[in-house]
Amino acid sequence: CVARRFLPDRCRSSSVGLPQIEARGSRAHRARLEELLFEVPLERFMAERAQEQRPGIDADFDWDGNGCSAGPLAELFDERLLDACLRHDFGYHNLGVRGFDPRDATRGRVDRLLEADAMAMGQDALAPALRRSLERFGGPSFYGQDLAELWDVPDFLVPLLQPEETSSDRD
Repeated sequence: CVARRFLPDRCRSSSVGLPQIEARGSRAHRARLEELLFEVPLERFMAERAQEQRPGIDADFDWDGNGCSAGPLAELFDERLLDACLRHDFGYHNLGVRGFDPRDATRGRVDRLLEADAMAMGQDALAPALRRSLERFGGPSFYGQDLAELWDVPDFLVPLLQPEETSSDRD
């Protein structure tokens, strides 16, 4: 049941979760991702992210991020969470979508990292809710799957479900 990974409480069968994909990239790539995500403080990660030129394997990573992109719920997030969300995006983009370590256990670590970063920023009440939401709904983003396709959302509804583009998004 596909829902087991994304909406476990809606899966009524006893089927096994989706198979895990084998990691791509070198051991050095995975070690560097491990360091950037789980070993360096958030401030140092943001300094590395701000670099114009990235030497070595850092140039192979996807450093783009849109921050706390929870659609219309994004307005509820404190701006101080932006850095934590950007590091979380980095983890999802590289470990999941780009396939450096696309496993549910890895996704859980990245989600717990966001929770820890949020708590370090004084967002104690919001942090566990963020992690729980990601546990439940973050799978498609981590694995690079299109939600509309995955959940058979009709094409005409897709634009209504996406956040509105702001003028800063177009720049």
